[in-house]
Amino acid sequence: MVRWLIFTLLSGCVLSGVGQAQSAAKPSGAPVVELDGVGMRFLSIVNDGQLIWDLSRIPDRENTNLEFPYIIRFKDSWYCAFREGDRHGNDPSGRARVITSSDGETWETAVLLEWQGGDIRDPRLSVTPDGQLMINSSVYFIGEPKPDPAPWEQPGKRQSVTWLSEDGVTWSEAYACPTGFDTWRWDVVWQDGVGYSAGYAGKDVQGTLYHTTDGRTWEPLVENFFPDGRGTEAALGFGADGTACCLLRPRGAGYGMFGAARPPYLEWQWQSMQIDAANNGEVETGEAFGRRTDSIVGGQKLLLLEDGRMIAITAKGGVDLFWVEPHKALFTRFARLSDSTTYPGLVEHNGELWLTNSQRMEQGRGIKSGIYLLRLKVPPRETLTSLRETAAKSLAVGIDGFGQRYQAELREALETTPAGTESERADTERQWSVRARLRKAIGDLQEALALRQKLEQAIAAAESCGRESLAGFGQNYQEQVQKQIPSLRAVLAENQAGISDAQAALAAFDDARAGWEQSRRMRARAESALERIAPLLHRW
Repeated sequence: MVRWLIFTLLSGCVLSGVGQAQSAAKPSGAPVVELDGVGMRFLSIVNDGQLIWDLSRIPDRENTNLEFPYIIRFKDSWYCAFREGDRHGNDPSGRARVITSSDGETWETAVLLEWQGGDIRDPRLSVTPDGQLMINSSVYFIGEPKPDPAPWEQPGKRQSVTWLSEDGVTWSEAYACPTGFDTWRWDVVWQDGVGYSAGYAGKDVQGTLYHTTDGRTWEPLVENFFPDGRGTEAALGFGADGTACCLLRPRGAGYGMFGAARPPYLEWQWQSMQIDAANNGEVETGEAFGRRTDSIVGGQKLLLLEDGRMIAITAKGGVDLFWVEPHKALFTRFARLSDSTTYPGLVEHNGELWLTNSQRMEQGRGIKSGIYLLRLKVPPRETLTSLRETAAKSLAVGIDGFGQRYQAELREALETTPAGTESERADTERQWSVRARLRKAIGDLQEALALRQKLEQAIAAAESCGRESLAGFGQNYQEQVQKQIPSLRAVLAENQAGISDAQAALAAFDDARAGWEQSRRMRARAESALERIAPLLHRW
């Protein structure tokens, strides 16, 4: 039997195409968020992004997760693929939907993929060398039918599959190469006409690096690919010099591993990740960062920007964006989406980063019910000159009370920082310690400014709570909230107050506010119950 024979599993997969889009109000375009590249910015996918799909556009399901949204640009249009499933884990309800848009605002269904007796997991998109849009996934089989294992002569629960389209409208049936049986080729990246993907689980529990030229047939390139034989999801990328990189999610303990190889990509060198979490030159190991933040690498992607820089995005314990220096395995965080909840998609277009993510839209509901799009302006390349310009702009912001201390520290750091040269490389290598000090001072001042705004908002919220009538039940919590106002004002007015003091004051206010909100809800339920029982009491 020809080893690379392609199996098209006609009986299991159902495709539905364009025309399934439901009517929905056209969303307003989200503004492009600008990052200055200095310090670490906190963003919100909800507040800074744009809702592009939600449960109102799923006509046959009332309650289903929308997760793993992966975005790509293909033939002047946008495509976003995601999974719909009644629960996050393997479930027969799992299917894949691809939506498309010409402008990033109005979206409609391009294709809906369903598999009888199988869960279509985490669909991801790429473009093949011959210009076709490709979906790759792994189908987890639940019950019957499942493919005949005879060609592979081994049992298994999953099959890596791909679908191809020349126009994003008409799609092929599923291609299931025999090498993809009992493994999950999770992510695909193309380089010089060859596609690469690392398989894990099943027969590839120690990892296998596969390659393809057409997306249909795959062959192993490197077996026992994972360091120490341990790993799961592997995001691949290529540097400007052709170096292959891999950001690996661990199996078990640890945060993540980073691997690199030169052509023909047979010998891989693995290192523990080094994390500069605050973008201030203070580096810790990935293991220490993971313990401190209770996070691991997951849902990750490596992206080479048009200017030659590499960035990474991860999403387990919060979505983080990093600058990547591959030769050092150094990851410098420059943005965090603190309220995002699942694996993101990321692509560069016209000087912007387009980022998709899913989010719980209603408190108390355990499902992720909205797909959001966030657009970020690509931060400028950092040099001593750009750092000095950013510092000058930061110093120009007037600060009364809290924050003056950090403004003074930044002014001193700027005065002792030499002017930049015409050589970015010389600036980077010669002035690392100087740059680190200046970056930290800028970051501290920016954090102080953000906390100052939160302090002002907390005081306004506390005053609002005080004006609301809560006679009787809940009054105790109202008094607790009111007691926080003097401490909040004291921190705001104190020139020498530290960031930690402000954070502690805000935490105390949040605790008091949470109790007050709970009392409001309990009071509302009590009033509702009394309203329902009043007619009964009247008749009695």
